[in-house]
Amino acid sequence: MGKIKSALEKKFDILKSAYGGKSFFKVEDAQNVLNLKKATLYWDLYNMVQLGYLIRIGKGKFTLNQNTMDDKPLTSLLANKINDILQETGFQYYISGIDILLKHMQHVPDSYPIMLFVDNESSDEVEDVLIKNNIHVISSNELKSGGSIVKLNTLNDIIILYETSKFEYSSEGFASNEKAFVDLYYEVTRHDFPLPLQELARIYSHMDIRGVIDKKKLIKAAYDRNAHYDIRFIVESKHINEAAFKLVDMIRGDK
Repeated sequence: MGKIKSALEKKFDILKSAYGGKSFFKVEDAQNVLNLKKATLYWDLYNMVQLGYLIRIGKGKFTLNQNTMDDKPLTSLLANKINDILQETGFQYYISGIDILLKHMQHVPDSYPIMLFVDNESSDEVEDVLIKNNIHVISSNELKSGGSIVKLNTLNDIIILYETSKFEYSSEGFASNEKAFVDLYYEVTRHDFPLPLQELARIYSHMDIRGVIDKKKLIKAAYDRNAHYDIRFIVESKHINEAAFKLVDMIRGDK
């Protein structure tokens, strides 16, 4: 079953159908096909720009950002390099974290560690291949002993290598949106990955609004990192009464 599109995405589809072949359209053009009240129209156009559906190219002028409707990740140059190198090796692997979620981010760090997951049996060989290509590699085992990614991030082009035996949440060398969010959330909250929680919240909200995240799959993917309680809480937070949040704070404060 296909995903249910949000009201905003349906409006974008109308604009795409009407003006997809043109270099730009004006507010009046959008009004002609959407037939909305001006206040609603301006608000919708603003949100489409914020979410990356549209690009504002002048006062009252917009163009469609076709890339946002493509479900392929907008990966960094280093991630693409790693993917190109490892595709030739035959090893099982996938890239996760920020490189999968770039199109859903408002503020991308100037530099950040790339999260690379490889098969348990081939991690040493993969590390050797990357080192031979002058790529810095650090094992995630260093983080398990209480290490902080912030301390490791003094190096440029750093790769954090994780061992795994599960690849069901990845395809063609890249993690799914759900797995990438879980992995990024885990490292931000457990190992000081250099990304503010506010940006993590924006990523989740953006994917939720666009309907590109499967919440059941998200919770299921979180079990591998033992973060399922956290992720379930995030997913269900909209349905939780405010009093429950206050009660939990009181209970935690008594400990």
